[in-house]
Amino acid sequence: MSAASTRIDLLRHGECVGGDIFRGSTDCALSAAGWRQMEAAVADLAWEQIIASPLRRCRRFAEHLGQRLGVPVRLDDDWRECHFGVWEGRLCADLWAAQPAVLQRYFADPSSYTPAGGEPYSALALRVARAWQNLIAAHCGKRVLVIAHGGTLCALYLHLLALPAACFTRFAVPHACLSRWLCYPQAPERPVLIFHNRGGDHA
Repeated sequence: MSAASTRIDLLRHGECVGGDIFRGSTDCALSAAGWRQMEAAVADLAWEQIIASPLRRCRRFAEHLGQRLGVPVRLDDDWRECHFGVWEGRLCADLWAAQPAVLQRYFADPSSYTPAGGEPYSALALRVARAWQNLIAAHCGKRVLVIAHGGTLCALYLHLLALPAACFTRFAVPHACLSRWLCYPQAPERPVLIFHNRGGDHA
């Protein structure tokens, strides 16, 4: 096993076609602006492995970047976005207007409510933790880029920082947000956050 630290960059996909909807497992494409956002976020960086959600807003950019850099790309279903059940594909503004109390409850603590037919937060949390452990085991000492989704990455941050589900919305993870974590061989279970929201929109 390499004694070098493992560098993991986490990139959220860019803006998508279809507007501000509960996208979840809906397989939307990047918009032209979203593609440019992601290109700008990774312009001066390099990796030895790219891992991506199979949804095309992540997959297509991952495949493009892997080909450009000559880096292998692996798709992993554990990095897909949370499925929102009956909320899938609906405009966020419409749902906030129709069910404000329910959405407030969900965003205050997603473990307290699951939309009908949706993926429970507990299942999301388990699979992102599994995805992280598999990544560390397979790519120890490497530089890895993961291209995934806002909800997936927020759930992962909570896992890495040992925070409760009620902190789910305490992270800004805008389109093309890039964060970097280091895992040191002396303490692989305690990754260190190096930076967050490089390349993403700022309030």
